[in-house]
Amino acid sequence: MQRLAHDDWETALTDLLDDLLQTQQEMLQILEQKRIAMVSRNLASIRELQPREEELCRQLTACQNRRNELLAMARTANLPDGNLEQLSRSVPLQQEAGVRERLSNASHRAMLLKHQSLTNWIIAQRNLLHISQLLENITTGGQTAPTYGKNTRVAGGFILDQEA
Repeated sequence: MQRLAHDDWETALTDLLDDLLQTQQEMLQILEQKRIAMVSRNLASIRELQPREEELCRQLTACQNRRNELLAMARTANLPDGNLEQLSRSVPLQQEAGVRERLSNASHRAMLLKHQSLTNWIIAQRNLLHISQLLENITTGGQTAPTYGKNTRVAGGFILDQEA
């Protein structure tokens, strides 16, 4: 693990944050396109988006690894290593406002990514519920069987009922 000179901390921080912000922005765009495709049930679009989404996930992981390496270097230099904001407050920065703005933007975009991912997950769950209900209607012929009762006959469906 290398040691950074005082001047290099700012460069390392800004380079990491610039890459992170760019990747986050692209991921937000992909997730928005995916949400639209999921709502419209456009499977071709979803398949087309998947490779780019996977690449962006790899880039976010690479940013996370770089962040961890930077914090590990801070630890060896006896600097605060809890997070990038703590580190940025402890090293001399010529463009302090720029670094703080990048940190704030990255934090805000991380929150937006969580929100967009949750939204897409909810849409996926609703689609699965809809498919499950369709399958149930197909297998039971749309008739619900009584849950309790004496001598109740379980209704057959178009697929399972040999009489149909």
